[in-house]
Formats: sequence, C-alpha cells, structure tokens
Amino acid sequence: MKNPDDLLYVGTHGHVTAIGKQRGRKVWSTSLPNTGYDIVTLLVEDDAVYAISKGYLFALDASTGHIMWKNDLKGLGHGYSTLATTRAATDPSTTIKAKAARTTQAAASAASS
Repeated sequence: MKNPDDLLYVGTHGHVTAIGKQRGRKVWSTSLPNTGYDIVTLLVEDDAVYAISKGYLFALDASTGHIMWKNDLKGLGHGYSTLATTRAATDPSTTIKAKAARTTQAAASAASS
C-alpha cells in the first residue's frame, strides 16, 4: 500500500486512478459503476478519495482505490458536480491537492479531445 501523500489522483472517464508522484506510474485504478464515460470530480481528504460522477457519489480508500461506499444521490440530477468540506475550504494542503487534481483532470480532458 502506498502512502496517500505520495499519490496524485486523476478522475476522468468514469474512473479514478492513483499515480505515484515520484515515477509517474499507475498505482491503482478504479472504475466507478454506472457512471459510463463521464467526468469525475474528486476531493481528497485524510485517507479517502471522494468522487462524484453522473449523479453518484463514492468514497474510495486513498491507498488502494477500494470503494468503501456509494450514494446514488437520488433526485439530485446528473449534471456537473462539485465537492466541498469545511476542512477542504480552510486547510491549505487540501486546497493545493484539489487544485493539482483539477489541473491534471483538465490536462487529461484536453489531451483526449
């Protein structure tokens, strides 16, 4: 198992992938059920990666990618979504991680276009 602080998380096309920061190698990849090939928004906090896509919210173990739980968010729609916590909004290290994940996601989307 990798230390979550040593990983970069990428959410794209219905998947979440963890990449090792040192060598850029894939550590794990998890397909998010029922999300198809849709955009994935991520929030990393403590030892969890929270992913939202196509109206489904997931909590993944940050070290292994194992889906710990899923919420169908019934009645909330399937459009673009964001994630936030009070800690993520005030903890500078969490904000930096979120910005890095968004930058990586934007780069991956641009490369696939």
